[in-house]
Amino acid sequence: LRNASSQTLVITRHEVSCQCVRPEFERKPIKPGEEIPFDLRFDSRGEYGWQMKLLKLYNSESSAPLKIYVEADVY
Repeated sequence: LRNASSQTLVITRHEVSCQCVRPEFERKPIKPGEEIPFDLRFDSRGEYGWQMKLLKLYNSESSAPLKIYVEADVY
C-alpha cells in the first residue's frame, strides 16, 4: 500500500464480503509517500466456479473505503 496523500494515514478497520479473504499488512501509520507491504489471501476451499470477493479498507482521513476486488476462477 502506498500513501499518495499529504497526510499520515492509519488503516482503522477492514471489512470483507467473505471470511475466505484476509488482508495481511503491518498495522502502523503510513507517512506521505511511504509504502508498506500488503498481501491478500484468498482461501478457495469450499468455493467453486467464478468468484468475486470484496475487501474494504477504512482509513483515518476518509469515511469512504478503499475497495479492492478479488476475482478468481476456482476449479
